[in-house]
Amino acid sequence: MIKRAFLATACSASLALACVLPTDAVAEVTDEDARPIDWIVVVAPRIRQERDRLGTGRVTTISRDIRVDFTDLDLTRTADLYALEARVNEAAEEVCADLADLFPGSQPSVAVCIRRAVEDAMVQVREAARQAVAS
Repeated sequence: MIKRAFLATACSASLALACVLPTDAVAEVTDEDARPIDWIVVVAPRIRQERDRLGTGRVTTISRDIRVDFTDLDLTRTADLYALEARVNEAAEEVCADLADLFPGSQPSVAVCIRRAVEDAMVQVREAARQAVAS
């Protein structure tokens, strides 16, 4: 019951704040969120499990990233979007293979690492394409 009352109060306070904010302040927040994307960051996550002599384990998350430049591409063109997608795939393959070489017992497999890295990076690609079309 207390949690519901707190949630209702928090929602009311946030709605009241939204009504009080001037239009310029709201526009500034959205302008900041819509800043142009300069490069695509491809991140390869890996999980490494280590066990000591006592059998206790420790899980470590390891990640590497690589930046993909696309300043030479026109993202309003389909061919250039495909070129950027190919660059993202190459970068994911490179960074996932590097991590697999550095940490051979880590998870997920290289193929899964590549797929996840590409999926995450494609969100950035779609946003960059939206910005290119809008400008």
